[in-house]
Amino acid sequence: MIWRIAKKEFFNNLLTFRFTFGTLILIFLVLAITLGSVRGFLDLREEYLLGIQANKTTLSENRVYCTIEYEVTKPPEVLSILNLGVTNRLGNSVLMSLRQIPSAEKKYAQENPLLNIFTSLDLTLIYKIVISLLAMLFAFDAISGEKERGTLKLLLAQGVSRFKVILGKYFGNMMTLLASFLISLFMAFLIILLHFPNLKTVDWMRILLFAVLTLFYMSLFFLFGLLISALTKKASHSLIFCLFVWIFFVIIIPNLSTYLATVIKPVPPEKTFEVQVNELYSQTQEKLRIWSENNRAAIRMSGSMDSTDGQYVLRRADLVTIEHFKKLIAFSEPLYRERTDKIWAVKQNFYMQLRDQEKLATRLNRISPTGLFQEVSEMVARTDIANYERFIQQAALFREAVFNCLEDKDAFQSLRFFTVMEEKDILPLEEYRKVNYRKPDGSYYTLEDYEPLNLSDFPRFSYQEETLTDIFSRVITLLFVFVLLNLIFFLGSAGAFYLYDVR
Repeated sequence: MIWRIAKKEFFNNLLTFRFTFGTLILIFLVLAITLGSVRGFLDLREEYLLGIQANKTTLSENRVYCTIEYEVTKPPEVLSILNLGVTNRLGNSVLMSLRQIPSAEKKYAQENPLLNIFTSLDLTLIYKIVISLLAMLFAFDAISGEKERGTLKLLLAQGVSRFKVILGKYFGNMMTLLASFLISLFMAFLIILLHFPNLKTVDWMRILLFAVLTLFYMSLFFLFGLLISALTKKASHSLIFCLFVWIFFVIIIPNLSTYLATVIKPVPPEKTFEVQVNELYSQTQEKLRIWSENNRAAIRMSGSMDSTDGQYVLRRADLVTIEHFKKLIAFSEPLYRERTDKIWAVKQNFYMQLRDQEKLATRLNRISPTGLFQEVSEMVARTDIANYERFIQQAALFREAVFNCLEDKDAFQSLRFFTVMEEKDILPLEEYRKVNYRKPDGSYYTLEDYEPLNLSDFPRFSYQEETLTDIFSRVITLLFVFVLLNLIFFLGSAGAFYLYDVR
């Protein structure tokens, strides 16, 4: 009897306008968003590959150690098609140098970017809005509508138990919703398969996990509607309550949680921390100024200088100038490294306050199934904040590996740290003045005329992705919450229907 009721519900739903219209809307949106997301991913991948090539070129053309720069880049996540997460707001690359900390240079302006939920179009956004609404539209008259039509009383008069009726209605309507969902998801799969025919098995497993998650999410909203339908006498009343519940969970709670988090855990303006950073820069410059006053020398040199941070690259200089720069480097580089560590601590302090605010918003947002769905789908797609932090941590470790590599080479004590000259080229002032440093054509030598450093053993950044086991260990608890909520609301619907007056 359960199967007969389920089949009746399923085939009746297939003939309704809400199924046809809802499915077409879902397919159209999924196709449009998937095509746009794929195009965006391909652009990011092209940029990533160009960045890797640019790193190789920059390193191969580097003449001195002090100017080494490396763009640490996280490869774009292919399943950002499912959920963009925070990747489009926090970035996936960091320009790192000896005097720069590995942190994405993003301005937070007046708001915490970790909190902004509705900032990107992806499949998660479409499903959490359209699928949940469609589930409510199929559920609102499942009980109250049949009561008004008189069919519910006739069905129960045949001796069918109420539990079998509610179970049959659940399975029948869920099969209808599943048909809409699977058709749209199949369209997305075709586009993904067309552009990424060699998608890894782990990625297909994550897509399957996303589909299961969406199924639980869809089921929960249907059960919300079914419970409301079993508590109301008229379908019109049920529809009003369902729409209110949908608006409350899908729109109000996610935005309200963001607002409450900013009120309960306010974060000082970024300017507050910029003042601390500027003070660290000033302290460093003051120490360097004092050192320069106490270590004056008649400097004679030719080269280039980065006026922002006192970065010198010498093409030629006399013996006194070289010795002066050796002392300067020995004093300044530990100073710069200490400053960098302190700036890192200041920026981490600011970020952690933002993070605490975001964690509060996430906990408040878990009141809504939509918030849970967003959170878990970000984990599955590997586009959540934890994966961004994973990238920054690996970038910080890479920076330490760079320092270790340079220390193994004695780079900080080497002439090639700040000059392209060799020991044999360093002359006393009298001899230095006699040397002609011009090319045969009369022009001056540039840095490009000197042999680049051999950086073949320089470390290369390789991002270590989160494994499927790691993902599953993080999402299992929230998936269990989804299952538990489905069970609770199904039993609630069954209990309400058991007491329902069908007359």
